[in-house]
Amino acid sequence: MIRDLTLSDIPVLMQIAELMHVESIYNEYPLNRDRTKFILEELIPKEEVYTKGVEVDGSLVGVFLGEVTTDLWAEVQVARDIILYMIPEHRGGGHGVRLLKGFRKWAEPLSDIVVISVFAGIDNEKMARLLDRLGYSDAGSLHLRSAA
Repeated sequence: MIRDLTLSDIPVLMQIAELMHVESIYNEYPLNRDRTKFILEELIPKEEVYTKGVEVDGSLVGVFLGEVTTDLWAEVQVARDIILYMIPEHRGGGHGVRLLKGFRKWAEPLSDIVVISVFAGIDNEKMARLLDRLGYSDAGSLHLRSAA
């Protein structure tokens, strides 16, 4: 079931954040738990932020946070994901698709375009294929290297 996230979800969201961090391209850097908790506490209550979770058998197994912002260069409202993550054992069951479709529906009256970023290093190719099937087009890429 897709449901609104609440502040009472933060302990479980912190566990999910740790799982995502381990899988992501940022896993060599320590997860800042205090900052993560602070950001979740700030975003979840805001009506202008899309905060949804996937609950299966009473457990939170996925999360989507997104927002609408004005583009830096043009007067265009852009709906962007902040985070989309499903714990590994619940991927491929359609929950992510439902989260994506829910975000797009929420964003339609608020934005001109919807941007979903694919760069965490977690099944990027699979996610890109899913977005293609949902009607999104590839708008670029992200390249990473150490600053040292």
